[in-house]
Amino acid sequence: MFDSSSRAFVALFILLSFSSVYAQTKVVVVPLGGDDPVTAICVALGSTAGCDLATVIAGTASAYYKIGDNGPAGGTVFYITDGGLHGLEAATAQHTYTTIFGNMNVYQVVYSSCGSVDSLLHTVTVCDSMNIVTSYTITGLTVDFNTTGSQGTGLNYDWSFGDGGVSSNTSAPTHTYANSGIYVVTLTASSLCGDTIVVYDTVEVCTPVTLSFSEIATGNNFSFTATPANLTNYNWDFGDGSVGTGSTASNTYSTNGSFTVVLTATDSCGTQYTYSKDVATCDPPMGNFSFNIVSTSSNGMTVNFFASSTGATQFHWYWGDGTNDKGNSPNAQHTYGVISLQYTVRLFLINDCGDTTVITHSLTEVGIDEGSNTISVYPNPTQGYVQLEFGTTLTADIEVFNAAGMKVSEGKVQSGNDFQLDLQPLPAGSYEVRISTENYLWRRRILKL
Repeated sequence: MFDSSSRAFVALFILLSFSSVYAQTKVVVVPLGGDDPVTAICVALGSTAGCDLATVIAGTASAYYKIGDNGPAGGTVFYITDGGLHGLEAATAQHTYTTIFGNMNVYQVVYSSCGSVDSLLHTVTVCDSMNIVTSYTITGLTVDFNTTGSQGTGLNYDWSFGDGGVSSNTSAPTHTYANSGIYVVTLTASSLCGDTIVVYDTVEVCTPVTLSFSEIATGNNFSFTATPANLTNYNWDFGDGSVGTGSTASNTYSTNGSFTVVLTATDSCGTQYTYSKDVATCDPPMGNFSFNIVSTSSNGMTVNFFASSTGATQFHWYWGDGTNDKGNSPNAQHTYGVISLQYTVRLFLINDCGDTTVITHSLTEVGIDEGSNTISVYPNPTQGYVQLEFGTTLTADIEVFNAAGMKVSEGKVQSGNDFQLDLQPLPAGSYEVRISTENYLWRRRILKL
């Protein structure tokens, strides 16, 4: 303690612009051997002559204030460690902190002309004004929080995410929720001076989805269906300048070609999803096919098929015996293991867009005539004789041709309504019977077993 009869009265007054915390510590009491206060302080703090007072007090070669120095008559010196050098000829000091905040050391040294010196270390915690700014970004169930733009000295953060999970004390935490829902997030921020601000915010998170769509095409008419169907704000771009809305939509393309369809949808959390796919438009394939039996033998029955089409680039044949042939040729040949006409053949005509037209024929149709259908042929297939019956009395030439186009038998009907062919001398195979009059020509395919 100082003797008030021999020492100058000292008063410390510090004006702070913002929040502050104050504490003081007794540093040293040393008799002053001279009248130089700087030297006295160096000696009091354990230094030698010629010391750098700033280094002794602040630990650096800068940042101290000298306030008040009234020479040999005695007085008070304040050293304030936030930079700069100020003199004040008064027993009290006033300082306003403006840009540097935190824990500040203020050294107060008092001396007298009697050669005495005493000092105190004052610790002043100075804080900037406090303002908390929060924002977040949602990606599915994960939320990235941040406090960019917040202001304060030595801020500490304590986050509660509203789901009972682990809290966080960082300024920019990332939190992943286990389930979709709406959660109240609480941030408690405190400064070095003990000031506290509590911020509440509400976030809604949604389970991520995989957006897609399917389409059904009929010619150039397309119907689209989005998956999943429980999102909001479905928007379609059909790639031809047309647009649509809703989880289902349709579009008719005016030209053939390939188009990129883009679907955009938003969930209830505001997350936007996009999916795109190319679709192609083509004229539907059209066509038909014919066939003839090439041969029959102990190895089976061989049949040639001939397709004619427009728009088809693939021809998929299903032979009716459990086998098929998928290719891009309109003509095909197939050998049946069992000789019979009870096979139903299907031809799938497929275009570049995947559109399909199915043509179906039975082998029992072999031999349909180019004229009127008034002739019956039985039994067919046959092992020998074939009966021809006409729907009217006629005179006609009867000719039989083998698969190579060679005439192998002939006969004549004279004003009759039936005729019996004898195929017993002929080998097994496929034969064409031609029945011709002056006005008509009938063709019938007969299978000889």
